[in-house]
Amino acid sequence: MNSEKIINVERLKSIKGVDQIEKYRDYTNNFHPDGIAKLKPEEILHLNLCDWLAPQAKIINKRIKDAGGLKVRQIHDGIECVSEIYELDLFHSFFGRG
Repeated sequence: MNSEKIINVERLKSIKGVDQIEKYRDYTNNFHPDGIAKLKPEEILHLNLCDWLAPQAKIINKRIKDAGGLKVRQIHDGIECVSEIYELDLFHSFFGRG
């Protein structure tokens, strides 16, 4: 990942509905060069990571939806807890790749 420049500004502009990217879209005036110039290296790294993860999250969430969701069973103090997951957020989808 690059923290010196945004790898693909045009692709970031095309990604819609991802909260992390939308916040930066507003802050940078839709990734205008003047807006990008005020970003810190860690913010640029964060945007590059979002850019990479957004399509991955879309693929993973489609698989989850097609499978009818995921059920996670955990036992805490002898009590079984079942959680149903129908979608992973952008960053949790990163852990789903492997």
